[in-house]
Amino acid sequence: AMGGATPIMAYMGLVCALVALGLPTCVGLRAGACFAPSGVGRFLPQLSEQWGAACPRLRSAGLNDLTFGVGRQTRASLSRVRASAGEEERVKALNSWLRERGILRDSVEVGQCGEMGLGLRATREVSGNQEVVLEVSPEHFITEETAVEALGELGPFIKATLQDALVWGTGGDVSVELGDALIALRLMQERASGDSSDMKPYIDMLPATIDTPLFWPEEEREELLAGCQILQDTKWLSASIDNQWAMVHDMVLETFPDVFPPEHFNIEQFRYCVALSISRAYSADGIAGAGTTGLMLLPGIDMSNHADEVQYAVQGGDGVFAERGSVSLVTDRPYEQGDQVYTTYGRKSNAQLLYAFGFTRQDPLHPCNSADFALSLRDGETVRAEKQAVLASAGMYPRMRFQVPVASQHLDAGLRMR
Repeated sequence: AMGGATPIMAYMGLVCALVALGLPTCVGLRAGACFAPSGVGRFLPQLSEQWGAACPRLRSAGLNDLTFGVGRQTRASLSRVRASAGEEERVKALNSWLRERGILRDSVEVGQCGEMGLGLRATREVSGNQEVVLEVSPEHFITEETAVEALGELGPFIKATLQDALVWGTGGDVSVELGDALIALRLMQERASGDSSDMKPYIDMLPATIDTPLFWPEEEREELLAGCQILQDTKWLSASIDNQWAMVHDMVLETFPDVFPPEHFNIEQFRYCVALSISRAYSADGIAGAGTTGLMLLPGIDMSNHADEVQYAVQGGDGVFAERGSVSLVTDRPYEQGDQVYTTYGRKSNAQLLYAFGFTRQDPLHPCNSADFALSLRDGETVRAEKQAVLASAGMYPRMRFQVPVASQHLDAGLRMR
C-alpha cells in the first residue's frame, strides 16, 4: 500500500496507524514533539516553528552566504592544495603516475585552476557528448576489500574489531561507516610507507588540511553552528571516530608497534584519513557497472572540483567506451583547451556540503536545501515493542531521520513537501 510513498510519508503513515489504534506516539524533532489520537495537524505548526529557528546564527548571516558571510574562508573542493615549493614537481609526478596506470586520457590533466587550487584541466577541446576523460579500472580502486588485503593477516581481525565498534556504537544518529574506517587505515598505511609506497604521487597530492566542521576549533564551531543539526552531527561523528580508534588501537594496533608505528598510527591521523574518505570516496552501490561494492576511492577522478550546473559525471564502464567494471569521469558539456573540467557531488543540501566537503553553495534559492528532523518511538512506553515490530515489518527503525526540501534558505517562510 505504501509502494509509491516517500520514506517519510511511509513512516508517518505507520505512526498515524499506531495513533489510530490509540497508541500514543512520540515524534522526536530536536526538542521533540508528541501527538495523540487527535491527529497530525497540530504537529505541523510545531514542525514549521522549529525549522524556522533551526539555525539562527547561520540563518541571520544567510546560510547560502556561509563561505564569505560568517568569517570562515572555506574551500570549494578538498582537492585544493595551496601553491608551495615543489608542488609543480608533485603535480607532474601525479600526472605521470595516473597516465602509467591508464587513468588519464589525452584530454585532461591535473593542474592549478586559479582560485580553486588543484583540479582537472582540458589539454585539448573536449566534446560534451559523454566523452570519457578519466577511467579508473578495478585494480586501482581503493576499497574496504583492498584495505583489508593490504593489512595482511591482521586485516580480517581489524575489520571485525571495527564492526564491533559500530555495533556497540556511541548512541548517536551519525557514525563512521566501516568502509571509511578501513579506507582511512589504508591511507595511514600508505602514508607510513613514505617513498616506498607505490601510491606516493597520489598520497603526496592529498590535501594537508581539511576545513570541515570536524576540524574547526570547538569554540568557533559552537558559535557558528549554534542551533544547527550539523553541530550535533559533527559531535556524533567525532565521538564515533574516537570510539572506533580506541577499540582498534587497544585490541590490535598497539600490540604490533613495528607494524603500526605510533608516529603514523594515532588518533589524529585516523581522524584526518576518515575525513579524507568521507569527502572523496564514492559509493559503488550508486554507480551502475562499477566492479566492486561499498565505498571506494578513485584516484584522479577525486581531483575534479564540483560545479552546480554539472548534471552527471561519474559512471560505470559499459564495456564499449570504457572497460567493463571500471569507473569513468565523463563530460556533460563541451570544454575548450585550458578550461577546468568539473564533476558533481550530487544533489546535496548546504548542510551536507559543509559537513563532508567544507563549503556551501551561494545562490539564494538553493534547490537542494532541506531541513532534517527525526521521528522516534518514545523510550520506556509499555507498547514500544509492538510499535517497533510494526516498523520493522516495513524495514524501518525505532528512530529515523528525514530530509524534507524547503523552498529557500528562509526556513520560516513556509514549507514545501514533495
